[in-house]
Order: sequence, then structure tokens, then C-alpha cells
Amino acid sequence: MLRFETISSRDIDKYIYNKRALIIDVREYKEFEKEHIENAICIPFEKLEKEYNKMPRDLILILYCERGGTSLLAAKELYDRGYVVKALMGGIRGYKGNHLEQK
Repeated sequence: MLRFETISSRDIDKYIYNKRALIIDVREYKEFEKEHIENAICIPFEKLEKEYNKMPRDLILILYCERGGTSLLAAKELYDRGYVVKALMGGIRGYKGNHLEQK
């Protein structure tokens, strides 16, 4: 059972311009550069542990990856450290919103 919330690709759009949320792409920088959700920042999963203490505790952290599995692992780690976290189900492959930036 998950102890943090998961959200659908339809629901993430309401967080894109929300000043109380930070959208984090946990894929590699190269993948992020090819495409990402608007206003997201990239912190690859392998580097996330070094960033735990730098993450804003007053924001909702919304995580996504390619298909959803890695962001669930990252969300669990952040939740266990006391952060408010949501994970995007289906990752960027499942994203159906209007805020996809591609190169």
C-alpha cells in the first residue's frame, strides 16, 4: 500500500502553474532535454539522494519518470523523509496534457 498520493496524467496539469508545487522529472538529463512537462525541473533518480536536504519542504513535490516505476521509488524515499509527495502514474509516456515541451 502506498503512503503517498498518485495522480493521473489528467490531474498533473493543475499543478504546472501552481506556486505551491514543484514538478520533478527523475529521468536522465538527456531524456529531459528531449521532452518534459512544462515547468518541471530535472533531478535524475541517481542524484536525488544528494538533493534530499535541499528540497523545499513547503511545496508539494510531484514526481514523474518514463513510465511511472522510478518515480514511485523516488516518491517513497521522499515521503519517508517527511515530504509531501505525489507520483504521476504512467510517467511521461502516459501524459495526455497540453504542457509537453519537446525538442
